[in-house]
Amino acid sequence: MGETSMPLYEGKKKVSAYPMSKHEFAQQVNNLTIDQIDKDEEDQPGYLVVYADGYRSWSPEKPFNEAYKLCESPLDRMKIEYEELNEKFLKLTAFLAKENKASIVGGEYRINYMEEQREHMKKYLDVLKLRINDMKIESTPMNFRISDDSISLRGCIKSE
Repeated sequence: MGETSMPLYEGKKKVSAYPMSKHEFAQQVNNLTIDQIDKDEEDQPGYLVVYADGYRSWSPEKPFNEAYKLCESPLDRMKIEYEELNEKFLKLTAFLAKENKASIVGGEYRINYMEEQREHMKKYLDVLKLRINDMKIESTPMNFRISDDSISLRGCIKSE
């Protein structure tokens, strides 16, 4: 079976990872010597990747960063959700801008469904953005002090 006729799959999994060069990975994880690694790749930046079942591998930095996003905090996860939804929203918006869209999906009534879906997606994006901004503000340490002219300002406080 040729690669061009193979079905396309999309996956999503959570992994633990730690920045590590290919050389470090080879020495620490696989107990390889430097002569067993291609000299051009020895200092290549990347990540030690540990899967849920304990399997360990090494991934070059660029493919790793394209496939994985940090998801340790609720804020991280909301940012991922926003990015993924925004990408779908933009694709739907681009499709709805096409002249022949009704013929592609099989009728104008289906376009109406898609336009309604787009409106809900937009509202969802707006709420996610509010929540993300709120959490950013909440997680930002703020140092307050009483202003020098607090008597005339009735005790207003200034952020430093």
